[in-house]
Amino acid sequence: MKKTVNLTFYTKENEQLVEMFSPDLMKKFIPNWFKGLKHTPGVTMNNCPGFVDFLQSSIAIPLWSDYKITYEKSIILDVECPGANSSNNIQEYIQQHTPNQWNFAYKDSCHVKLMSPWLVKSDTDIDFMMHDPTWHKEKQMGMYTLVPGIVNFKYQPSTAINMFLTPSEKPKTIEFEAGEPMAYLTPLGNVNLKIKTELISHERWNQMLKHRFSFTNLAQKTKKFIMRRNNGY
Repeated sequence: MKKTVNLTFYTKENEQLVEMFSPDLMKKFIPNWFKGLKHTPGVTMNNCPGFVDFLQSSIAIPLWSDYKITYEKSIILDVECPGANSSNNIQEYIQQHTPNQWNFAYKDSCHVKLMSPWLVKSDTDIDFMMHDPTWHKEKQMGMYTLVPGIVNFKYQPSTAINMFLTPSEKPKTIEFEAGEPMAYLTPLGNVNLKIKTELISHERWNQMLKHRFSFTNLAQKTKKFIMRRNNGY
């Protein structure tokens, strides 16, 4: 019998965000091209167990706002976002890491970090793979790549989305539309998932953020100390 994993997605934004753009099971975000696919035995994606199992077991995080990002090579030139009213608060919506963090590989690829309005808590110690929304990129295949990573919401709540934009020698603008799946979360285990969302106060949100107590390896050390406390010293 499969174990049930309960995930709660929290936001401090507003009720409409919860109503319109809540993360949920992939069955709520079936790609349009798949909906119109005729059932032909042994020929189409309807019969691909890897794809069908993926749809039945994963979570989609839809984009919570339109974004328009202009960049050249590895540099972000301009960002437009309906919620960002000045350069003073743009860091709340989008950030960028420096290429020394990946030893200057992926030359001229532009790193973008979308600051998600969702924090997550899990009642179970289970890893999830956050990865590229490939099956929803019908119109943007090759324009950007979400970098994959492992997250465990038992020990950290963040759902920030990291990606590389395809290198461009000239200024280029890429647009992302609210409501489109921007990341997938796939559990690394055969489990049932139950998802709920909750609107919380700004105060409660700040209390849920990671406690920054170390200069290095914060995620690993956080997990170590929580596990040690839970299991006894």
